[in-house]
Amino acid sequence: MSTAEYNPAADALSEFKIMLEDIIKQVKLLLDPPGEFQIVKAAQKCLDAPKLNKALVKKVYEALGKFIDDHNDVIHENEGLRNVVEGMCGIEDTMKEIFNI
Repeated sequence: MSTAEYNPAADALSEFKIMLEDIIKQVKLLLDPPGEFQIVKAAQKCLDAPKLNKALVKKVYEALGKFIDDHNDVIHENEGLRNVVEGMCGIEDTMKEIFNI
């Protein structure tokens, strides 16, 4: 019998990393130049880091908030981008809880 227990924090962390890859991909598809966007820079830093930490996660959510404010029309018009933004917002509380933000 397995003793593995459901770990919502581990699930949130793996979802978060998938969403970071997805938001970078979506921004690159839709906006030019993608490297100019803080959300892309912050997401890439998280993906490149050996381990996530409070500062990296906080920067992603700050950048995401600004991205939503600045590009709400693009997000609204594009289902792929909208889904990943909604997903990241959906796990924001869990991520902030994990990292005590």
